[in-house]
Amino acid sequence: MKPIPKKFQTFIQTVFIIAKEQMCINEEFICHENSCSYLENYSERLNLEGILIENSKLNYGSIFTVDRLKRLGQKKKLCPFELGLDLSLDSKIIVGDYNYVFDPRVYLRRHFDVNSKDKEFILLVDEAHNLPSRVKQYFTINIVPKNLQSLYHKLEPGSKFRLWFQNFWNIIKKEFDSFIPSESPKLSDFNINEFKKAFNQFNTLADAYFMKLLINKITLNIEDPILNLYYFLLRLDSALSVSSPDSVHIVYNTLPNHEIEKKLRILCLDASFWIKKKINLFHSTIFISATLVPTVYFSKLFGLKDLIIEVY
Repeated sequence: MKPIPKKFQTFIQTVFIIAKEQMCINEEFICHENSCSYLENYSERLNLEGILIENSKLNYGSIFTVDRLKRLGQKKKLCPFELGLDLSLDSKIIVGDYNYVFDPRVYLRRHFDVNSKDKEFILLVDEAHNLPSRVKQYFTINIVPKNLQSLYHKLEPGSKFRLWFQNFWNIIKKEFDSFIPSESPKLSDFNINEFKKAFNQFNTLADAYFMKLLINKITLNIEDPILNLYYFLLRLDSALSVSSPDSVHIVYNTLPNHEIEKKLRILCLDASFWIKKKINLFHSTIFISATLVPTVYFSKLFGLKDLIIEVY
């Protein structure tokens, strides 16, 4: 690969962003400023202008790969992930996973939100034939009783979270009780209002809990059951937001000898509504793949309008 001419480097700043865990340069991944020297007082210690000037003197000085961000993080004692996000604000090219555009929970809100001013971005989707199934996964979730019970036993006995959980469990139990045990899964229509009410109640408790940790400068452990419940409910809320016929609700109320397979499932059948919503935020979108055939079929999966197809 030949060096990019100096005169071009200043206006094609590029940043690569991958998962936060993979960007971490600590021996153990605990992403909290109270337990990470790279995050502690990050904003006060950040000097983006100095970093850009320093790197402009190097070959590919405007290209911030994952390795370069990690080296910069170690040298400047800054979190590589946060540094990449800050550098992306002035970058002409951002390279990352589908998640950072299409995942309803982790997309880059500073760039790809409905209120974002970055309307001139051109989106390039590589291996685009994988996109529809990937986005459907964002809105598909299993509610597995044994997994939830495991979280329940980790909650502090007598706490408000245990009381909340008991109410939440009753909502789930009602869905199972709607059908007699069977070898076959059954289509259902979950009580979304009950679930949403439970989400709001949990969020009120969780906000107070996380604020207390913050005030007391207590490190939040990634194994914390409340944190795990929080992320689970975020996914569940996203899945429940998809209406029929794009999504179906399924009850696996199995026979006693197959209790381990018992679950509720929200299955997204068509994610085109979301793909369309996200690509409409961009100036234009280029789907790249060797297998986007038949084209009309994939255009519907992407939520695109009727296409004029020309063969050259």
